Amino acid sequence: MIVKTSQTDIAVIEKLPGNIFNVTIKVGTEVTVEAAKRLIHATNELMEDDSPYRGGVYDLSKITYVHAEAREYLSSGADIKGKVVGVALISTSYLGRIIANLFLTLTGSKAFPIQYFESPMRAEHWIRTKLREANNKANNDSKRVA
Repeated sequence: MIVKTSQTDIAVIEKLPGNIFNVTIKVGTEVTVEAAKRLIHATNELMEDDSPYRGGVYDLSKITYVHAEAREYLSSGADIKGKVVGVALISTSYLGRIIANLFLTLTGSKAFPIQYFESPMRAEHWIRTKLREANNKANNDSKRVA
């Protein structure tokens, strides 16, 4: 069940239950830092306030290129509303796999885990597991304080 959708010049965004953002990059997209900022702004607009956690599944199958500044910006977690528990990169194309691996190798992320998957189902399962773990930890931490 899709809760909300949005679109930018580079992607279609579906906000799934539990603050999971399913982002499909459009055909032939070259991601600049400006486009990356518009993408983050669009996901922030869809974010629910009832949970501080979020995760993302990014389909890079149709992407052409991600500029270094955009990779740095996206992996830093800058300007993102909520705490990112993980980002799953998926691709069914050869070029998308290369870009995903480049993203992981050259940039990585110190702000949140990023992992590559070939299956959208496995990617979403991984994100849902990360969200469940974060929510369970938050619930356990709040019980200890009381």
